[in-house]
Amino acid sequence: MKKFFNMIEVTLAIAVVGLGMAGIMSLFPVGVQASRDAIGDNYSADSVEQMLAYMAAACQSSWTTYISSDGTTGNIKEYAAVSPIADTDTTPPVLADRIGDTNLFNTAIGSGKDVFCIRQPATGNPDFAAHIRIWKAKITNMTIAGNSGVELPYYDAVHNLGAVRLYAEISWPVEKPYSKRTKRVYTIELFKQN
Repeated sequence: MKKFFNMIEVTLAIAVVGLGMAGIMSLFPVGVQASRDAIGDNYSADSVEQMLAYMAAACQSSWTTYISSDGTTGNIKEYAAVSPIADTDTTPPVLADRIGDTNLFNTAIGSGKDVFCIRQPATGNPDFAAHIRIWKAKITNMTIAGNSGVELPYYDAVHNLGAVRLYAEISWPVEKPYSKRTKRVYTIELFKQN
């Protein structure tokens, strides 16, 4: 005669399977968050690289328009004058604010020349949307011709030379309050070419 499983064995088997399934299900949120973080890190690095390359080209084409000799004027400001991003600035960009055929968008934050929004892709439902703040600083502690601790000017009209360090802070996702976003800061040094 065949012997079937009794009720205790069936209950224990269901409990073991249930515990295994609960363990597997608990890994899904961790995996989704890790995937979201990886996408954000990839897009942020690419986006800032494009933005800084764009700013470097613009500065080289018209140095005094973007970088002034006294540091107080020009389209790119010093950190103290850069518009802050408030926790309430969570509106994603709209296509009407798109800058040319790029993934960049103007924002209503500050003067509109130091905080930008970026979307990847620029149209449709974006995978990634972030704010980018741009500011400048003097290059200090340089060693030039044996002199250490030299501070380079933004622009020296006599010698037609200049130097600047550009910073770009990217924070994402735009939909979250600024204090809860992931943030990265990137930098590039530019030297005026004659």
